[in-house]
Amino acid sequence: MGKALNNGLQTVVRISQATEAGDPAQMTPVLEQEIADKNRFRGLYILGQNGSVVSSAGRDPLRNEPLRGESGIDLDNQTSRVPVVYAWRVATNGVAVVGEFNIDYLLEMLRAVDGQVRVVDEDLRTVFDSQGFRAFQELEGTARAAAAEALRGGTVGMAETPAGAPALIAAAGLNKPNTVAPLKWSLVVEQDLAGLRLPQSDGRRWTLLVAGLATGGVLLSQVWQYFVFARPLRRLATEADRINDGSVEQPIPPQRHDDIGALAMCLEICRQVRHTGSSRLGGATRLRGAEEDLTIVLPEVPQPPDADRAASPPGDGADHRPDDRDERG
Repeated sequence: MGKALNNGLQTVVRISQATEAGDPAQMTPVLEQEIADKNRFRGLYILGQNGSVVSSAGRDPLRNEPLRGESGIDLDNQTSRVPVVYAWRVATNGVAVVGEFNIDYLLEMLRAVDGQVRVVDEDLRTVFDSQGFRAFQELEGTARAAAAEALRGGTVGMAETPAGAPALIAAAGLNKPNTVAPLKWSLVVEQDLAGLRLPQSDGRRWTLLVAGLATGGVLLSQVWQYFVFARPLRRLATEADRINDGSVEQPIPPQRHDDIGALAMCLEICRQVRHTGSSRLGGATRLRGAEEDLTIVLPEVPQPPDADRAASPPGDGADHRPDDRDERG
């Protein structure tokens, strides 16, 4: 940040030296070239001896306060909308060159740092904030204490808040090079501990991971129990209630070759008994087709009359002998 501000001041000094040897009103092309070069300035303009703008490039000036001294870098805190940081130099002929820094150019450097980066002035008011800000808002919290200590010189690091909570805050005064020291700024970097691979954070992540896996395993087990056991048993209970109510026309297919399938077979036997009686009970065989294939009870085949069998023609060369089933009977 200090180098960027100082480089902007050197550009203003170079343009100011050029105005001493030429006509300030003809410096517009030079100003436009500097504006387009590195996008460092939002606006460059030259003031005549009477303080009026004689040449300019870029956006309209926002600075309100008068120039103090021969050259330097300053902050105009009279504007509440945006902070106006500018570099200036007054030449020997009384002509001044002023360059107002591009705020986005300065914020881009802050956003390149991990964490929240803030630049505060000597009154501990926010000048820049990498995560968005309102200009000149009072800095609060632990970062305020770190910034105040950094303004005295050196770098400050804090690992905990005054209340004892863990924190990660670093602050340093902006005092190099010497051209930026009069600004009396300090930079404060605050990083979220959750984004760091600390032992506490790793332990918390592993705890959450194990808890998530355990919860997922329980949910998966419950879903499996529901579809494999609970739902088929509820279906059999519904079929049993239907049979109990006297509706015995619809067969009950086993559907599965396990204990639940055996229960379905027993329930089908009970249905057959209530439908056709125990004299024609044939059992319930396991299905080999699709589970929706239905079974039916075949009607009884009528037996031929005994008179027809007795009237069979003799002499056919076959002895009439009762069949095995008659003998067993």
